[in-house]
Order: sequence, then C-alpha cells, then structure tokens
Amino acid sequence: MARTTASKPAEAVTPAAGLRRTKVPAGDVGKSARLFSAAVFSEMLAVSRNTVTKWIRDGMPHEGDEKAYRIDVGKAVRWLQEKAATEAKEEAGGVCPSTSPRPTAARTSTWPAPAGPGPTPTRPRRPPP
Repeated sequence: MARTTASKPAEAVTPAAGLRRTKVPAGDVGKSARLFSAAVFSEMLAVSRNTVTKWIRDGMPHEGDEKAYRIDVGKAVRWLQEKAATEAKEEAGGVCPSTSPRPTAARTSTWPAPAGPGPTPTRPRRPPP
C-alpha cells in the first residue's frame, strides 16, 4: 500500500523576511551609502584597479588608506567630470569651445562665395574612380 504524505501549507514570505535590524556604529551615522571599495568602483567604470589608484593619487576624493580605500561614487564621478573638463580646456589652449565667442565678422572659407558681380563659384569635383 502506497503511503501518502500530507503537504505542508506554503509559508507566507514577506519582503523583509530574513532581514535583521542592526545598529549603525556611531561613527557611521549620516555617511553616504554610496561608498564602495576601489575594486568594486573600478568594475563599475570598467577600468583597472591601477587606474583608480592613480586617480586617488591625483586627488580623487576617498576615505581610508592604501589597504582599504572607500570611494563615494557621487563625489568621485563629479571629480572625474571636473578633471575631464580641465584636461579638455588645456588641450584647447585654455579656451573652452562651448563658452568662447564665435567669430562672426570674418569669414574663414570662400564657399559659398558672397553674392556680387563675377562668375558663380562651383564646387571642385572629385576625380572619377
């Protein structure tokens, strides 16, 4: 004779099931929850750990020492954006292209030529292939 087992009713699972309340250490109250290790931060940005270490030496905001860097993502990304903007400005010779005035009085090209007497300009043609 086959033995049948009675199945237990399924237990209700709440979203907070398995979570415990923990006390936050006094020194950590008010700190950002966006702190990550340098290794995790490097994975987020798809760069090497050495690159993150170089950025830290260049002045990227962080907490901790060489053994355990903790990086606030918001502050670090803001620092990287400012660094990129500064480097772009230096490459452009100290002039930011988005804020520099555009030349309006002088024409830099001859095409299309200004209207006036004379032959109509034509564009140079490409040689046939």
